[in-house]
Amino acid sequence: MNPDQENFNLDQGQISYQRVVLKTPAKPRSAVPSGVLFWRPMAWFKRFYDPIILPDGRKLLTYRDAAEYITALPKAERDAADWQVAMETLLLAAERDGPEMLARIAVKRALNRRAERPFPPPTKPAKA
Repeated sequence: MNPDQENFNLDQGQISYQRVVLKTPAKPRSAVPSGVLFWRPMAWFKRFYDPIILPDGRKLLTYRDAAEYITALPKAERDAADWQVAMETLLLAAERDGPEMLARIAVKRALNRRAERPFPPPTKPAKA
């Protein structure tokens, strides 16, 4: 287990909720009546397995930290495709129990989108 996660409890994060409405299926399969509303907690307080380290040395520990970092970016940078993908995967991970690793990879890729690649992309040899 990551040492940063050992001292974390649920009271440290704010829990937001998502409203869910059950639609009536063609043939009722459950004992839940049609149109019942219930609230499902969203996992914005959930921590990344390993924190994401920013170029300035700060750490993104939770999904909420990553989302707040993305929304604090200048509009021109935030609207870049890599940052849009990062935000969508964070939403997927927090609200729909999507894979945490996918969100982590998307955020790291967006952070490193302007980094210089150590190796040039491979080129195909010319046909003779």
